Amino acid sequence: MKKIVIGKIIALNPINNNLQQASINLGDETITLVTGAPNVRLLQLVAVALPGAEIFDIKSQKMVTVITKKFEDVISAGVLASGKELGINNDHSGILTFDSSYQPGDVIDTNILSHNPRWNKYLKLNQLKEPQMDVIIDPILIEQVLTRGVKEIFPGKAALKQLMLSGKRLKLYTGIDPTANFIHMGHFIWMKKLAEFQKLGHQVIFLIGGFTAMVGDPDKQYTREPLTKDQVWANFQSYQKTAANILDFDWEANPITILNNFDWLSKITLEDWLQIMSSVTMQHILSHDMFKKRLVEEQPIRLHELSYPLMQGFDCVAMNVDLEVGGSDQTFNMLTGRILARELINKEKFVLTLKLLTDTSGKKMGKTTGNAISSNDSPENMYGKVMAWADNMIFQGFELLTDENLKEFSEKNIAADPMQFKKILAKTIVSKLKTKAAAEQAAEFFTKTVQQKEAPTDIRIIKREELLNLNNKQITSLVKNLLSITALTNSNAEAKRLIIGGAVWINNEKFLDPNQTVELNKIEMIKAGKRNWLKIID
Repeated sequence: MKKIVIGKIIALNPINNNLQQASINLGDETITLVTGAPNVRLLQLVAVALPGAEIFDIKSQKMVTVITKKFEDVISAGVLASGKELGINNDHSGILTFDSSYQPGDVIDTNILSHNPRWNKYLKLNQLKEPQMDVIIDPILIEQVLTRGVKEIFPGKAALKQLMLSGKRLKLYTGIDPTANFIHMGHFIWMKKLAEFQKLGHQVIFLIGGFTAMVGDPDKQYTREPLTKDQVWANFQSYQKTAANILDFDWEANPITILNNFDWLSKITLEDWLQIMSSVTMQHILSHDMFKKRLVEEQPIRLHELSYPLMQGFDCVAMNVDLEVGGSDQTFNMLTGRILARELINKEKFVLTLKLLTDTSGKKMGKTTGNAISSNDSPENMYGKVMAWADNMIFQGFELLTDENLKEFSEKNIAADPMQFKKILAKTIVSKLKTKAAAEQAAEFFTKTVQQKEAPTDIRIIKREELLNLNNKQITSLVKNLLSITALTNSNAEAKRLIIGGAVWINNEKFLDPNQTVELNKIEMIKAGKRNWLKIID
C-alpha cells in the first residue's frame, strides 16, 4: 500500500487564520487534507504522508503513525510533510516540495531522497527494486565479504562492518561505462562482489554509465574517443547478457536494479553544475595520476576530461547510496564521489576498492591493455588463456574469480601442483561465463591441441571470398589487422602482443612483425596462439 507519495495541490480554501483545506491530486485519486504549513501554494508538487505512514513528530520527538483526523468539520486524509518529518534532513520550515520532473502518485522512498532537496529532482523514486528478504548479519559472512579480494575500504573497514552488523540494509552500486561490446575478467571481479552483498540482503544497483561512457574515463596516454548514445546502449545489451551469468537480476527475494546515469547527468542545469564544481578543488582533480602523467609528458588534457570524475562522482549523490564498490583503478573517481556526497547532501559514503587481476608484468588485465579474457572469447580460447597464465597468477585467480575455499586452494597447495590447479581454475571460469558442458569440451580441446600437440579436428573454416570481404576486398593485409578481422583476437593490441611473442603462424611460417603485409590469396591456415586456428578454403 502507498504510504508516502507525491501529490499536486489543485485547490486551497482557508479554514481559519492558521489552517487551510487542500485538495491533493495523487494521480489515480484526489484527497482532502488540512495543513498549516506556511509555504503551501497552488499547483505545488508536495510530499503526502497517508494514513499508516510513519513520520517524525516534532512535538513529541518520536515516530508516530499518520491517522485520519478531523479539523473543524474537515476530515484530513493525510499530512503534508516536511523534510524533518520524513527523516531526510532537519528542515521543518515548511513542507517538502518537488519540481515538475515528478508526477502525482509517485511513491516516495525516504531512503532514496537526498538530504538536500536541491538534488531531489535528479532522483527516480519508483525505479529501485525493494528486497523481500531480511538483511543477514552473520559476522563470518560479513567478514568474508569485506576481506576477500578487497584492497581498501574508506573511511575504514571497522565502521562499515559495524554498520552491516547493525542490520542496516545498505544501498550500494558499481557503475560501468559500456565502452566495448564485451565484459572482461576485471568486470567479473566486482560483479562477484555485488552478488555477495546481494545474497546478504543489501540493495544492489547495477549502474550503466550511459552518459559518462560518451565522455570516457581519462587515460594516462590520450583522450578517449567519445561514443554515441546508440553505441553505448548496444554495448550494454551485450554486457547485461553476460552479467546475468554472475548477477541474479530477477531473484525474487532481492532483485538487482539497473539504472542509467544518462537519466540525471543529461538533465543537470548549469546552476547546479556550478555548485557541483565548487565542491571540489582543482588541486584534487589534478592530483589524478592520469592527469599528472600527461602534464609531465606535456600531453593535452581536454576540459571535458576534468569533468569526468565529477560526473561519475555525482552518481552517488543522485542515488543517495551508502556504498560504492569498484576496482582499485577507480579509487580516485570513487573518492571524488565521497567528497560530493559530503559537500552536497551531508552524507558519508563508504568506498570499497577491489584488487585488480594483473598479468606477470603487473599490468591490469583489461580491454585497454589488450590482454583481456573476454566474454566474446570462445570457451576454448578462454580456457587456454587461463592456462597460459604464469603460476604466480593462479592464487589471485581463485581469490578474485571463484568462491572456492582459499584454505584448500592456498598458495602453498597450488605451488605443489600448479598445472592441476590451473586446470581447475580455467574450468571454473569457463563454467561460470559459458556452461559446464562448454568447459568440459574446452578442457578436452586444450589437452589434445596443446598438451598432446594434436591439430584440432574442428578448425574454424571460412571461404577465401569471405576473407576478402572481411578485408574490404583488398587482397593484402597487415598481419595484426588480419587477426582482428577474422576474430582470432579481440583487438589489434592483442594481435600485436601475440605476434611479437612469436605465437602467430600463417601457413608454416612464423610472423614476428605486426605490420608485415600478407597476401590473402596465398593463405591456407592461420594459427594465433595455441588455441585459435582458422582454415581458408577456395
